Amino acid sequence: MLIQPLGNSTQSPAQPAAGSTPGTDRAAPAVAQPPAQASQPVNTAKPSAQEVQRATDAINKALEQSDQSLRFSVDHDTGITVVKVVDSSTDEVIRQIPSDEVIAISRSIDRLQGILLKHKA
Repeated sequence: MLIQPLGNSTQSPAQPAAGSTPGTDRAAPAVAQPPAQASQPVNTAKPSAQEVQRATDAINKALEQSDQSLRFSVDHDTGITVVKVVDSSTDEVIRQIPSDEVIAISRSIDRLQGILLKHKA
């Protein structure tokens, strides 16, 4: 009884396929190399509230010019970015992400943490 190895039957077991490791008949997967990184430093600092407000104002202004019905804002109490889908003809909020309820929960959690810290102190 003759037993043939699995895989490429045209190669002898002593000669592994190009890109494979000895003892296996599978080709090694190609590893993609990341593109060369530019030598510019990456700014990892958190933007200030004024920078965020300027950015949201610029986005809103650009969207107004294109007659889109998205509005961006930042909740001042929690710092959460809020996106609203608005009917441009009636100015009615169709959808808000995150919802008012989620923002209220976040505010309550912040207050509860403040109370707990005062109680421990």
